[in-house]
Amino acid sequence: MKFLKYIDNLKESFSNNIMYTENNVCLLGPYEDRPPVAEHIIFPPMTDALIQHLKESYNRTVPVELLSVFKAANGMDLFWTLQPLEGTEYILPVSQLTIYGIPLTYTRDRLEPYNISIEDLSRLRGTPDNWLKFGSHRESANGENQGEYNLFVDTDNGKVYSANREGKTSIIHMQWDSIDSCLCDLFEKLVCTQV
Repeated sequence: MKFLKYIDNLKESFSNNIMYTENNVCLLGPYEDRPPVAEHIIFPPMTDALIQHLKESYNRTVPVELLSVFKAANGMDLFWTLQPLEGTEYILPVSQLTIYGIPLTYTRDRLEPYNISIEDLSRLRGTPDNWLKFGSHRESANGENQGEYNLFVDTDNGKVYSANREGKTSIIHMQWDSIDSCLCDLFEKLVCTQV
């Protein structure tokens, strides 16, 4: 997958500013004691047992491309930025591209990925049953949040959809032919906005 090559290149570009936590979470960029702990957070690969657990947890087939991502990382939080909380003076750290995984512990005393099983349960009306929510992304301009979107893969044909996170019904924002084309497209756009 091209996206996994992008992640390898990202790690290489941060080779002088990379750190691993006690549970092998890869932190790329400056470390801080509170979020964002780095510019990019990449969780260690899913074990075969965890992948099998994930596959058995769903009534539908988990797409092969998504399993390939999980063999490389049990979730990611990429392109952390600070964004103002609308209507307040507060600034919050947010990940611009998140891929969910399976947390290994349920305590918040160390970095863990967002739980794909729990996130998939949170859906707006009109979201097809055969779509699996595997991540999210944000669009921003000039430091302002322009929209937050869920990422879904159609487990029947592998197509990927970006849909609004808020509202009464699910509305498609963007679509791609595959997980790889989706993640590459979003990654490339985020790299361009960082330059």
